[in-house]
Amino acid sequence: MKLSRIAYLIAICCVAVGLHPDVTTSAGKPDINQQIESTVSRVRKAKTEDMKSNAAQHLIDLTDNRDNSDVTNETINSVISLLDMPDDAVRVWVAAALGNFGPRAKAAVPKLLTILADIECKNLDFSSASTIPVALGRMGVTPPPRNCQQH
Repeated sequence: MKLSRIAYLIAICCVAVGLHPDVTTSAGKPDINQQIESTVSRVRKAKTEDMKSNAAQHLIDLTDNRDNSDVTNETINSVISLLDMPDDAVRVWVAAALGNFGPRAKAAVPKLLTILADIECKNLDFSSASTIPVALGRMGVTPPPRNCQQH
């Protein structure tokens, strides 16, 4: 009998999570747009750079290895807006998520190219300089050649 009570409690939890208005549609399926918008909001509201980066990393969990055709252009534009944040650790994750949207995220190309030109020649251990060219390629844009001056 213990097992059936545990199964019952698990079922109740699953139903409760499935009915939460922030993460479901009327059909009870998770709504990716609400999840992404919530994550964008968490990135913006985070107090520290580490918290912002950790929240932005969640965008990859939401967009990687899935069909993103149900993500709206409005939601993609919300993700693109995060590129305006000065923290490059956030832009690493944002660029990767935008690459997961493929050609639908081409509106981000000018911002990505500007960021890449600014960051590509800095010797940083972790930067968007390695992520942006991959994201551009997934969008169908050939990344520009590296343009660093040798001193």
